[in-house]
Amino acid sequence: MKRSVPCLVVVGIVSGAPAPADWTTEIVDPGVTPYVYVSEDFLMSGPLWDPDGVDNCPPAGDVRCEWLANHVQGDPEHASNGVIAAVLDGSAVQRAVLLSEVWSDTLSNSSVWWVNYDVHFIVLDPADLPELNVQMRFQHAGVTQLTLSLSGLAGAVHVQHRVAPQHNWFETPETGNEWQIRLTLRRTATGQPAMIWVDNIDVQEGAQTHYREEFGLIPGDTDGDCDVDLADLAALLSGYGIPSGATRANGDLDGDGDVDLEDLSQLLSNYGFVCAS
Repeated sequence: MKRSVPCLVVVGIVSGAPAPADWTTEIVDPGVTPYVYVSEDFLMSGPLWDPDGVDNCPPAGDVRCEWLANHVQGDPEHASNGVIAAVLDGSAVQRAVLLSEVWSDTLSNSSVWWVNYDVHFIVLDPADLPELNVQMRFQHAGVTQLTLSLSGLAGAVHVQHRVAPQHNWFETPETGNEWQIRLTLRRTATGQPAMIWVDNIDVQEGAQTHYREEFGLIPGDTDGDCDVDLADLAALLSGYGIPSGATRANGDLDGDGDVDLEDLSQLLSNYGFVCAS
């Protein structure tokens, strides 16, 4: 059955929608490109990771195929998972340092924090895995109170997913209520291009959630590149009218399986949004 597509003209739409929780770049070494609120699928696109440009897997050495087989595993929505990331070209020892927005610990008693986060290490050459590292510093008033670190493990894979062991930290004495995360994504030796992704950062104290960041994609962004532009509009209009089984890439922005006026309204209300660099 032919799907009807709304007729519209987009002229100079600028979003007034709020930006996602702010992360800012503090240090970016030459040869490093940082990203925030982008999808795994967006990062896995392009000739470096997907040399044949198709998902007919497995051609030998195609990192995207390994990601699809071992991490997406037939779930198209997994590809839309948002992350904070750095692409490191391997020309030197490199790092990207990013700062979260300030967040609050509203509890006044000294008790245990539970800290969780996930990391993906992605490499062209598996020999580079042990050279990749994530360091997460929890700072109060600019002073580091807690440092967590996770590195890649030696292995033969190109895509290594590591769930950081839950870290329990007893905040004593009570430090203060304003906190910030200083996140360093780095490599300690030269090598082939690589990527580091972080997501699902969660800080809890008892029943209280102090900070949770899943790096969800911005409203209206169908392709996960952290803007809402003509490419997103074209994808939605191409999928407009799909009654069920639609994905975000088809234009299903509200997750109900179809592509309809509600999805179009969300996109248009955010049209023109671009993440800060």
